Amino acid sequence: MHRFKNILVVAEEGEHGRATLARAVRLARRNEARLTVVDPLRRTTAERALPRNLQNAIVSERRSLLKQLTEPFREQDVQIHEKLLYGTPFIEVIREVLRSSHDLVIIAAKSAVGLRARVFGSFSLHLMRKCPCPVWVLGPAPRYPTGQILAAVDPSPTDAENDSVNAQIIELATSIARLTKGHLHIVHAWELWGEDLMRRRTRNLGAADWAVHEERIAAQTRLNEFLGHYILDDVHYHVHLVKGKASRVIASLVAKHAIDLVVVGTVCRTGIAGMLIGSTAENMLGQMDCSVLALKPRGFVSPVEVTNPRGATSIEPASCGGHSGNFPHQTDRDRYPSRPVSRDRPVRPTGSNGTPGLGIHCR
Repeated sequence: MHRFKNILVVAEEGEHGRATLARAVRLARRNEARLTVVDPLRRTTAERALPRNLQNAIVSERRSLLKQLTEPFREQDVQIHEKLLYGTPFIEVIREVLRSSHDLVIIAAKSAVGLRARVFGSFSLHLMRKCPCPVWVLGPAPRYPTGQILAAVDPSPTDAENDSVNAQIIELATSIARLTKGHLHIVHAWELWGEDLMRRRTRNLGAADWAVHEERIAAQTRLNEFLGHYILDDVHYHVHLVKGKASRVIASLVAKHAIDLVVVGTVCRTGIAGMLIGSTAENMLGQMDCSVLALKPRGFVSPVEVTNPRGATSIEPASCGGHSGNFPHQTDRDRYPSRPVSRDRPVRPTGSNGTPGLGIHCR
């Protein structure tokens, strides 16, 4: 798999953060990719009262922690860059993706405890909804990896946007399965629209059974035609055609087969830029403890703008040609803009529980 060439990793403190970076380094080495490790420094209302020397000390310490995190991986034939970002974390990560044309974002779960509630919290979901490139949320590395990969597809001959995501899902999931010699589960969940109402309103249950039978045949046909475009002879895979709500079907298979990674698409159903992740994907994320790789439709445009006319958004070492190391010098209006950053809808800052970082909080 040589798809990803410019990977961004959101730094995280602790053992799981180091393990996440190690996995990102291995992926970068296999892809011969550049790796950028970022630490988003949250903008707070308290910063206006901080003396300049204290602001500089915070930046210096954050940079030192970032270097400590990346130092063990310097000798692994991977080009690693570090960068501090300043502002609302998910917005600044997306801006960095747009500025530097990153093709993958990797973020870590906070911990194994309460993973469902925390890994897919506001920060992760904001990135999955609005980041233009794939977002890989890495749960804690399992003690006994199973090599099980699940690709969730929904073939539709009348939905070009959905099919473009399906194609990316299969291409990427098969590449990962080949690379890791894993077992690929291809899943398509289907339902007969209006079945419950039909069964409640009709006395002829045989007609309802026949309609369900016909819908199953149609779903099988769509799936066979879709998979017929791909060569899977060198992949160990199994196809699951399951009747039921997609989020429940996928969560059930994840638990049953001890899935390590789910590859899923985020499809815009509203026609509004940034309104990604429909009910299927979002409901599913709340039921799983494994890693998730979320893909965007081709041509997706993020609602977050790459330029911020009200202030700088990155803090880089002077040696790298970036900022001198101080907090960006902004007015109060720059720090606390009243205007949303999105063209289409307001993007509100996440709460502190959705903020990644290296353990130093400016409050």
